[in-house]
Amino acid sequence: MATITLDTVRKVYAGNVEAVKGVSIDIADGEFIVLVGPSGCGKSTLLRMVAGLEEITTGDIRIGERVVNNIDPADRDIAMVFQNYALYPHMSVYNNLAYGLKNRGMNKAEIDRRVKEAAGILEIGEYLDRKPRALSGGQRQRVAMGRAIVREPAAFLFDEPLSNLDAKLRVQMRVEIKRLQRALGTTSVYVTHDQLEAMTLADRLVVLNGGNIEQIGAPIEVYDNPASTFVASFIGSPAMNLLEVKANGGGLELVSGTGLSGANVKGRDGYTVGIRPEHMEVVDGAAAGEGITLEVTVNVLEPVGAESFIYASFEEGGPEIVVRVSSHAVHPAGEKLTLKVAPEHVHYFDAETGRRID
Repeated sequence: MATITLDTVRKVYAGNVEAVKGVSIDIADGEFIVLVGPSGCGKSTLLRMVAGLEEITTGDIRIGERVVNNIDPADRDIAMVFQNYALYPHMSVYNNLAYGLKNRGMNKAEIDRRVKEAAGILEIGEYLDRKPRALSGGQRQRVAMGRAIVREPAAFLFDEPLSNLDAKLRVQMRVEIKRLQRALGTTSVYVTHDQLEAMTLADRLVVLNGGNIEQIGAPIEVYDNPASTFVASFIGSPAMNLLEVKANGGGLELVSGTGLSGANVKGRDGYTVGIRPEHMEVVDGAAAGEGITLEVTVNVLEPVGAESFIYASFEEGGPEIVVRVSSHAVHPAGEKLTLKVAPEHVHYFDAETGRRID
């Protein structure tokens, strides 16, 4: 196992296209870090630079005490699991797991021990004699992970390994990967664009946008205290509601359309408020009491099983918002609702920079 340190790492492609803009991250020994963000944010480029598959333009990457900028991928003591399983179709599962070890000249007894140990951990022991074509997608992904495990590397690198699996299998494999990483205690860097996957797996999230780090923190910290409107809108499903507002006496007024009111709010012009869908409560307008209230009209009620989502608009225009309610709630389209939000559940962001205002 080892620490991984990225020190002001940049990647510039031909044409002066800067994909990664001076990123610094300290990853502790045994930590599970997830790089998350939309397509083109630089997360896969970062991972490939750690792996040695992309040249670093400036900055340093250290694995343990070694600066690995100019060290070949095979000599970095890392193992990578890709989106595509990349198994050898003509080889048995056993030989797929053993192939890399044989190339390194390891003795047969040690190879056999590692292969069978990895197969036991991943519960694929009964498939060792099968070819990849006789396996399901989830079993193939386990074999791909086993090929990384047998190397006993200092670090695992995962490049969107679950993208090709169906929804049910992705949930199952998330649990498997989390259990596996906890059992082995190996430093791991995982790339995904799926914020739910990132939240469930990570010890810490690194949220990337346009080649920059927007926020680093534990999943619940990032969810509860997003550092910017980008993080607020990216982390969480449905996303945080973001409303451009201005001060209006003791309350707030939407920049486009009215409908927000209440005391105990910040009196500042030109900022954005954020409210999570679960922090809005449907109340009787006459008995709303203290707090911030919103007057809206229901557009759609979307039942999703254990809960439902109300999509609603403000009376005089403005953005559509989402409210999480009980699965038993009944609110037909066109119904007018009063929503109440406790002041401590309102987030404030600078309208120009998008950064959080504390």
